[in-house]
This record gives sequence, structure tokens and C-alpha cells, in this order.
Amino acid sequence: MKENGSAQVRTWELRIAGRETVVALAGRNGPVDERLLDEREWVRARSMPPARRKEFSAGRGLLRRILSGVLGAPPRSFEIAVARGGSLQLTGVHSAVGISVSHTRGAVAAAVCLDGRVGVDVQRTLVTDARKLRGWSRFPAYQGALEAPETERDIWFSRTWAAQEACVKCIGSGISSRPWLIPLDPAEGTGVWGNVTWRLLHTGRLALAVAVCEPQATPAPEFDSMDT
Repeated sequence: MKENGSAQVRTWELRIAGRETVVALAGRNGPVDERLLDEREWVRARSMPPARRKEFSAGRGLLRRILSGVLGAPPRSFEIAVARGGSLQLTGVHSAVGISVSHTRGAVAAAVCLDGRVGVDVQRTLVTDARKLRGWSRFPAYQGALEAPETERDIWFSRTWAAQEACVKCIGSGISSRPWLIPLDPAEGTGVWGNVTWRLLHTGRLALAVAVCEPQATPAPEFDSMDT
């Protein structure tokens, strides 16, 4: 793993399950350079409320910067499509390259996988009370949050959710795959769910996770029926 950073952007160059992956994390409180967007993105951004426009432009801009650095083409040259379910895909000559974007309050993350699908998720630390944790603890992945020291429960919860979200984004589904049922332990830092390999990255009080899998669509593992 190679990590680079500046005051504006942190990047990780990773090899996860044999797949070359780059992840970037940036704040989105400063000005956003919309010149990185292509024409369709720029038109779409213009129609959005100011806060959503800034979020959208920051995510797409960061993704295009990574793509340019990795693939050696101008940032605006990449053709980005939105697939069914909301996941992002490259079209054209780079269609085998996986891409993903995530936002949270004050931060944006993007990921590129050169030879597979990828999902990325970033979360501000989610504040949880004991009653909420007890409710979530009926799902195996969240039982550890109750057992963690009180000062670590919120970040445990957030890292669990970020890793689960990254997994379902990797396979292009989302909430329909019931990510809260994915069995994982954030204390391990990495793991496997079906054909998906996930990893948590160290970012202080932000929870940042990335997941990769094979290029073709990967169905979610079946779960036993459980009331949610």
C-alpha cells in the first residue's frame, strides 16, 4: 500500500485481492473546479440546488482527477454513465475500469479499480446512543459495537456501515441487498463477502472503506430471512 497526501487530497494506491486500486479523499468545503466536468455533467450541475451542485461537482471532479492520473488522459475525456441502481460506469475504451464516488458532510471520496469493479463509501462518525445500538445489535456485524469501549462505539458503527455500503456499491446494487446483514468485523480491517473483498482505510474520525470484485456483475450472497 502506498499513501500520498496533501492539505487538500489524500490518496491510497492499493492492491486488493490482486486488483490495482486507487482511492482519494478530499474535503469539499473549499471552491470546486467545475472545469473538470464534461458538458453533460456541467449542464446537470447547473440545474441542482447550490449545496447539491457543490457535492456533485466535487465528487465527479475528484474522480476525473484520479482517472487522469491513472490512465494518462485529460480529465474531461472520460465517458461516465449512471447504471441502473445509481452506480457509475465508464463507457468506451475504458469500460473495464471500475469507478465509484461517495459523499458525506464536508468530505468526498472516489475510487478507481483498473481491472475490476469497485465501491467506495465515506461516513462522518455517526453518533449512536445505547438504545439505537441495542436495536442494531440483532445484526451480527453490529454486536461488536456494544462490546467496544464507549468512546469507540460511534466510530465502530460508522466503519461497519461504510464497509457494508462499499460492498453493495461494488456489485452495483445498494440498499436492496440489505447491507446491514453483511457479516464483517471492522476490527479486522479487511475481509471477504462472496466475491467481494473490502478494506477499511485509516482517516481519523472519518470512516472510509473500499471494496473490489471481478469485472462482471456479482450477485449478492443469499441471506436467511430476517425482520428489519
